[in-house]
Amino acid sequence: MACCLQVAESCPQLRSMLAVQQQGAEARADAHWQEVQHKRGQLATLREQVQELEAKIPALEAQLREVQVRRAHMCTEQGEAWAGCLNSQCC
Repeated sequence: MACCLQVAESCPQLRSMLAVQQQGAEARADAHWQEVQHKRGQLATLREQVQELEAKIPALEAQLREVQVRRAHMCTEQGEAWAGCLNSQCC
């Protein structure tokens, strides 16, 4: 094995090929790391967006219930049948 290393180290073509391969490997590793960093940034942004949206859910659910109740009362007053009616005496 030591003999092979001596031959490889003494051959300019092999050293050159090794240098090209190492540069390519470093470039690929750098590009991969940049992609990882980019995706981490995207992940942080998406997590913030999810938190913001989840924080809005209770208020939106309350609004929905209000609208359903108002619609149910309108349904009762107008004598209409509505599938989403919350007033069991109505529809």
